[in-house]
Amino acid sequence: MNILFVENRYRTGFWEAVARELQTAGHRISWLVQNHRFRPETGETFLLPYPTGPYRGKKIYEASIKKVISADRGVNYFGVPSDDHFFQYRDAINELVERIQPDVAFGESTLFHELLTANACRQQGIYYLHPISCRYPTSRFCFYQYDTQQPLGGSGDELPLEKALSLVEAIASHSVKPDYMIPQVPPTTRERLADRLRLLRGYAEGERYNTPLPWRKMQLSRDQAQLEREWDSLAVERIYETDQRVKVLYPMHYQPESNIDVWANPYRNQLAVIQSIVNQLRNGEVLYVKPNPKSSYVFTAELLNYIRQHSDRVVALSRTSRMPAILPHIDLVFTVSGTIAMECIFSNKPVVKLVDAVHSNAANCPTLKNGQELRFWLEQVKKGTFPRMTPIEQAQHLSMMNSISYPGLIGDTLIQKSYAYDAKNFANVTSAFKSVLSLIEQNDSKFSPSNQVTN
Repeated sequence: MNILFVENRYRTGFWEAVARELQTAGHRISWLVQNHRFRPETGETFLLPYPTGPYRGKKIYEASIKKVISADRGVNYFGVPSDDHFFQYRDAINELVERIQPDVAFGESTLFHELLTANACRQQGIYYLHPISCRYPTSRFCFYQYDTQQPLGGSGDELPLEKALSLVEAIASHSVKPDYMIPQVPPTTRERLADRLRLLRGYAEGERYNTPLPWRKMQLSRDQAQLEREWDSLAVERIYETDQRVKVLYPMHYQPESNIDVWANPYRNQLAVIQSIVNQLRNGEVLYVKPNPKSSYVFTAELLNYIRQHSDRVVALSRTSRMPAILPHIDLVFTVSGTIAMECIFSNKPVVKLVDAVHSNAANCPTLKNGQELRFWLEQVKKGTFPRMTPIEQAQHLSMMNSISYPGLIGDTLIQKSYAYDAKNFANVTSAFKSVLSLIEQNDSKFSPSNQVTN
């Protein structure tokens, strides 16, 4: 098969190790590379040229490219001054995908050039698959299609009932964590310096769209540090027993990240989400906002001002607060597309979400069509009629999630090096790639790219 990989900085090294195995198995390997400093050596490489001037064509803002622009961290955080490069890269990527004519493309759905490649593949009837952790069960991953959370394939392995019940209990009690929360061995000082030098060289050569100016990054870090101090001055350490109000919890998403910026794109403005929740609250009801343990760029002056001005209905929780201590005091959890939805499914904690996904579509985790529907579910909580799942149903849901995923952990060559160097894990990952390629080769109509859903 003709396989295209899309460069994603240090993930590229992991992809290349997989690509070598696939090339040995007789597959043809090609690459689209946006950051030339991460050019692989396996297969045929196509370097996307760095723009050197304004876009000379007519810019038509179709829905697909508007979504890419709205999700872009360069525009949202790094001060990229123009959107010309989106159209320049789109044209170059469309042309190369048409020339290469891959049977499938593998890459992330995070950075703008990846999302543009996913769009090009969708338009040309080519699979674009994003290998990523499925959260639960742990040590497994899915191949998500294009810029959605719709998986393709899976091992088909169902969990024995007793094992599934045991895992459900472990997830509900927070005694097991998703893979992305497991601490990794940090890069050495030498590795960090080499990383910075590599990125600076790339920036000097023209990669100025996914890489911020060094002083811009420093300014963002200083601004966030100040906002974190202001948050801490507002926040409460815990939920007190004396608060007898009906309590809604909104756990903030990490940003920038595909989970909120891509898969939940219409709801990526978290202040707007918080405001929509507060607008549905009545007397005797309150919203608690829990920050993500890694705040990144989520805090803004506007967010803090809003909480100050609505302190009677919105309470900021400390950055050191943890879910096991908070959830027993919460009546309803509101999430956009967070892992918390899955954890609530397995603990029967009332939860509502804004984005559909296979792993969180369950009877006790309804999807809201709009923020106004929160009112209905709050009333169900008050009446004690919010849906619940039996232990058997919860175990069946977890077993389903096991069957649509594959064993293995996706790594990189900077932070998650251990996943690449673990022989058993790497064998599992390459086996999964070969399995999904075999599925595509079957050319079954039910797996046709044109039939897949779009978030």
